Amino acid sequence: MHKTGVFFLLCTLISCRRPDFSLTIKTDPSGAQVFINDTLAGISPLKLNLSPGPYRLRCRMENYIDYYEESTIISHTGRQIILQPRTGSLIVRSRLAPEKILFASNEIPLNTACSFPTGVWQLQAWRSGMKKISLPVEINFNRECVIDLQFQPIIRPGSLEAVSIPSGADVILDGYRNFKTPFLISIAEPGYHELVFRKNGFKTEVRTVTVPERTRTRTEVTLDPVPGKLKIISQPALFTAVISGPVKQITRCPAEIMLPPGSYQARAQAAGYVSGIFSFDITPGETACLILELQKIYSILPAKILIPVSRYGYFSAESCALLVRYDNIFYYNSADKILAIFTIDGNLRYTEKNIFFNRPIRSSVRPGADLAILSEFEILISDNMRGICKISLTPRFETGKIGMLAEEITGPCGITADASGLIYISDRSGKISVLHNDLQKISQLGGLENTVSGFDRPGLIRIYGNNIYIHDRMNKCLKIFDLTGKHTGTCAASEKPGIYSFFDISRAGLFLYNSSKKNILQYDYAGNFIGTAAVNSGEIYALCVYKNYIYYAGPQGISRCRLDVIPGKMLLRSDGREYDTP
Repeated sequence: MHKTGVFFLLCTLISCRRPDFSLTIKTDPSGAQVFINDTLAGISPLKLNLSPGPYRLRCRMENYIDYYEESTIISHTGRQIILQPRTGSLIVRSRLAPEKILFASNEIPLNTACSFPTGVWQLQAWRSGMKKISLPVEINFNRECVIDLQFQPIIRPGSLEAVSIPSGADVILDGYRNFKTPFLISIAEPGYHELVFRKNGFKTEVRTVTVPERTRTRTEVTLDPVPGKLKIISQPALFTAVISGPVKQITRCPAEIMLPPGSYQARAQAAGYVSGIFSFDITPGETACLILELQKIYSILPAKILIPVSRYGYFSAESCALLVRYDNIFYYNSADKILAIFTIDGNLRYTEKNIFFNRPIRSSVRPGADLAILSEFEILISDNMRGICKISLTPRFETGKIGMLAEEITGPCGITADASGLIYISDRSGKISVLHNDLQKISQLGGLENTVSGFDRPGLIRIYGNNIYIHDRMNKCLKIFDLTGKHTGTCAASEKPGIYSFFDISRAGLFLYNSSKKNILQYDYAGNFIGTAAVNSGEIYALCVYKNYIYYAGPQGISRCRLDVIPGKMLLRSDGREYDTP
């Protein structure tokens, strides 16, 4: 009885519950937020189950007007809601009428208010000969937006080319753009433009150029160097200086002159003095001081004929070689194949005759000879007609042992040895052969394939320090090489020494006998000219510098003259007297 009553009561309650109804909400456009009783229910389209009764419905979407209604739900129902956009108006104005205006992808008229939804839209306008206008425009709710179009004419860019002499100048264009000459650039804005040219050591130049449309404009500027001052101090006081370099000028010294920057040479000349060449540099805006000191012309007098030709007839031969080392005078006569060794005072110590035996000679070759000393008792003889031999003597200069060099050296012209004992030989093929002191060839330098940096018809060869000096008889100069055979300089090219000239090197520098002018020229180790001395003893067949003397062989025999010692230089003594160094 109790259970039956409970079941009846439950059924009565269920049957008395109010049924739910469905509410379908659609919006145009879709995607709106749907609020029921101010509570977000979802995004349209949306289907809701609601109990019967009154409700507040609101739909909200950006850039659209909110939709709102109050209604009572008593059955299944639906809502199709059309949302009205939020709008504002746009008026486009222009002094020049455009051919077409597009706003939010819609073509619109000029000077007419048009309604558009709120938001940011793109406005585009076109007119022939003008640049296209494209800009974003914001439409606000219930507001009127007015746009005034400003058309700009289409500009065809020109180009600007700038060149400076010298090149590499810094150019400032219109005060803020930097370039370096030469350059070619596009100019987007035709008209007047200012260019400022600057380069270190040169005056600043300003140019204004007009660049038309579609035109290439060229401007060329020659920059004037900022001059420097040269102050010339001369000894003697009055002489002429011929200045060559970026500009050429002749002036009387002493003087002060203005010169453009650069490297110069001044050739100084005065009667009774040796002409000198001096190098100097001019720096922009600075003063360079050049001290020109000329040396008097000295004559070589045969102060003492050590070994007169009357004593030994073979000294009259032109084809000979002379070398003074270890306080001994070594002399070779190519015509008679005789080697003679004398003391420093001219006394005979040793003679070797018929050195090359009956070796055939090259009759088509002009005779020429040279000597090299490996040690006090080892002598190398180079004979252009016969070859090369090595003579080894006893400490008392009693017996000589002769060794011949192999045949691969063709026509040896000069021979010398360095401090380590390596032997260097120049030959007619224009090469330098390097040998051990046992006369075995180990390497070869140079050749006739490059007579600018090589040498043609070489004569004597000497080594001093790390340099090789060779007489280039065809090109009439001395050429300087390093020990690898690389050409490093040229000496005496302006004096053009004849093909029968001789030279030697000592701590005083390089002394060259010029057979064409019959004088002795003095240079430093780099080939820079120092001085000249006239020769009044006739021809010289061979020359050697040893300690403070110049030794030379000539028609009268072997003579020597004293060198006057001056700090940094060696000058030939004018009176020819012999005396000890102070």
